[in-house]
Amino acid sequence: MAKKLHFIYLIFNLITLNTQAQFEYCRIRLTPSDYSNQKIDYFPFQNIILLDNRIDTSQVYTFENGQFPIEKLSFEGPAYVAIREYIQSIIAPLKKGNGTLLINIKELHIPNCGHYIKKDRKYFFGADSYFYDRDYIRFFSDIYAQIGVDRYKKIADLKLFYLWRPTTNTDGNEIKILLNGLIECASRYSELTSSPNVLLTPPPRWLKDTNAFHFSHDTSKYSIKDINTSAKERWGHFPIFSVRASNKTGIYSDFEGFKNNKLIPYRVSLIFSNKDSLYRLSAEDSSKLIKRDQPWAVCVSDSFYLRIGPNLFIDIHKKDNSFELCVPNSMPDMYTMLSIKEIKRLKYASGANSGHLLADLSSILITSTIDEIIKASAIKKIESIGKGLSLRKCFIDMDNGDIIY
Repeated sequence: MAKKLHFIYLIFNLITLNTQAQFEYCRIRLTPSDYSNQKIDYFPFQNIILLDNRIDTSQVYTFENGQFPIEKLSFEGPAYVAIREYIQSIIAPLKKGNGTLLINIKELHIPNCGHYIKKDRKYFFGADSYFYDRDYIRFFSDIYAQIGVDRYKKIADLKLFYLWRPTTNTDGNEIKILLNGLIECASRYSELTSSPNVLLTPPPRWLKDTNAFHFSHDTSKYSIKDINTSAKERWGHFPIFSVRASNKTGIYSDFEGFKNNKLIPYRVSLIFSNKDSLYRLSAEDSSKLIKRDQPWAVCVSDSFYLRIGPNLFIDIHKKDNSFELCVPNSMPDMYTMLSIKEIKRLKYASGANSGHLLADLSSILITSTIDEIIKASAIKKIESIGKGLSLRKCFIDMDNGDIIY
């Protein structure tokens, strides 16, 4: 019996070691640097409280490059400690008030789905030109000022973006720039109390529609318990999760409409294909409903289907205040898909880049360009890694519609 238990223990350890060996971590070091905005000489807060309520507190980015082990970008130690220490190092030489600043981070990551950005250049016939780009980092955070014992008032909702395609260089300069923006916002607190319409310096021109500094007019008082809620707990309050069975059918034009359950009634029918385990609209519905970026999803008799291609849908199910989906075996797993997309980007400096990773996957399959990107043997190697890590099960980030695997 002892030998049998020892054997089982040995096998368990081998499996554990093998799983751990699938990943390597590049650590971000937020070393202090000179604050770029020398206009700030006073910071109204002495103490910093930082909460990390991201959906994934373990990393910022996964390097999808077809390599093994898979590399992930994360902080040295807990992110909230590294970020708090960086902010404290920046404000150390400034004159400070005696207030307490509470920072609640909701997002700090590079998404799998790209961001829709308007180009300065128009098409030759005068129409606006757009592109989706994954080369940016998102930083969403609420900041509060303490106004009493365990009572906090919201100062601002921060939604910041910055161009960044990370490499193994882990100095974290781009993250520092975002944090410096937060410091600038908090430094205006005293000014805000006397003039609630104060504005920050406009963001760079190319991000004119993506950076937002919303100073809050919320007069409510919150405790730390009220503020410190996990992402999935927060998502549970979204209207889509309060839907009761009603046998409704229709479409969601975009993610915001989906999250807020703004269903547009429409009698649609989906046809399931055994060949690829995906769904398609009928030809009549497709000609009426399919546009470049619409619909985001459809609902048929209270069942939900996410659009992943021109006329391709995959079923999604509610689970843990999100929606779960599983990439069918007719497609490569998520790591393979993103690796293919990245290698194609590096090779051709363009290619399938709709801003939706599953849509990109379907376009790659439809146009049969995989073999032009990487050799079949390389794909098999990447797919073998994915099988060992179960990279087909995904869920939707209900803050932004990103697909997390």
